[in-house]
Amino acid sequence: MMDKSLLYQIIALVVNNIGSLGSGIGFGYMGPYGQQIMLELGMDDSLHSWLVGSVSIGGLMGCLLAGKLADIIGRRRSSLIYFSINIIGWSLVTFSISSTMIFCGRTLHGLGEGMAVVITIIYLGELTQERYRGGAIASLTVAACFGIALAYLLGVFFPWRVSAGMVALLNFVTMICLTTLPESPLWLATNNKLKQGLEALEKIGASSDAEELQNALTESKVIDEPSTIQTGISFATIISTVIPPLLLFLFPISGVYSVSFFAIHLAESMHIGHPAAVAIAVGLMRTLGAFIGTGFVQRFGRRKSMIISAGLTTLFLISLFFLLLAKSLKFPIPEAIFNWATVILLLVTMFASSLGMAPVPWILAGEWPAFTHKGLVGTIGTALFYISVFLASQLTGFLQQALGLPGMFLVFALNGFIYVGLVVIFVPETNGKNYQQFVNEAKA
Repeated sequence: MMDKSLLYQIIALVVNNIGSLGSGIGFGYMGPYGQQIMLELGMDDSLHSWLVGSVSIGGLMGCLLAGKLADIIGRRRSSLIYFSINIIGWSLVTFSISSTMIFCGRTLHGLGEGMAVVITIIYLGELTQERYRGGAIASLTVAACFGIALAYLLGVFFPWRVSAGMVALLNFVTMICLTTLPESPLWLATNNKLKQGLEALEKIGASSDAEELQNALTESKVIDEPSTIQTGISFATIISTVIPPLLLFLFPISGVYSVSFFAIHLAESMHIGHPAAVAIAVGLMRTLGAFIGTGFVQRFGRRKSMIISAGLTTLFLISLFFLLLAKSLKFPIPEAIFNWATVILLLVTMFASSLGMAPVPWILAGEWPAFTHKGLVGTIGTALFYISVFLASQLTGFLQQALGLPGMFLVFALNGFIYVGLVVIFVPETNGKNYQQFVNEAKA
């Protein structure tokens, strides 16, 4: 018979991963279904990119609300709220009869999914036993990447309304499972409910983490006490609070999200056969990269992982630029070779970007800032990430029209080059320490 505490750990992992999976589905949904929806609802083609980006608008609002809400009412109740919002949003999409209704639905489930991005990291991290925490949190990135691929898979088998209804049902079932979980032990302890916090630790089989809970409680009390120490802004503070959000902003506009959003459209524009299959392969390759990336970061560290990942991604994007440029200049490239080369370069670009570019900025946002700045950095970083995702949804069509496909991939490559430069100059290997602690140890 399964141990009860292990069951709670599994439920916590599944519930929070489905929350993260939902954000991926929301991002990828318009890829396979965009043209169907525009046609059935009689929408103008100029609204397509706005319908894609509406999820990011909602997500931006959600991530700005989520952190504070989770601190005030708790992680569990905040999770119940975002699942409820997701259900309403996807239900509106399912039964949409007008462009206004589907815009409202997309924005609403984007709001819930933006909240989920913030809350799942906090809640799962505080419910999972310390020895499993790193892998558990890393699984959220894998789930989000798979969500985009899953949206394309659903597009192969189901109409858009059926898929939206299935996502709403998935959120409902998951919300029911969420009710079986306890509140975060850390949140309970820091809200003058230490006894309940220790009981929650016992429930999830993490009583060995009681010392960590006591230390966190002591630290939070010290932080809350009025201090007469001068709080000047140091260079280390600037680096630790600026660089992680900046990297989170740069990643989506490096081309990865543009390819994810418009994989079918781009494949058709490149005259590649079987565009839907290419789109699914791109999403699955990104998921594989995210899965392998968890071990890659563990093996090579934060700095090397980002340099290798961003360097390879930039190289592959430049290769796509030259390949598409040669095709546009009527170089005699056999159609089969062009198709295979383009598909392979798209796949390895998605894989390479997931090894370090995608996960490490989130890790740095959690590790680098001082305790008092973590909430602020997390909120700003997630907000910038959603702004960048929205820009990616709008820039793709503009760049393709203004510069052509070769020029678009060249711009993406330049963004990748900037990313590499920032990492080389400003990101040392800190090995899990916060930035100020790393600087102090380096001086010593």
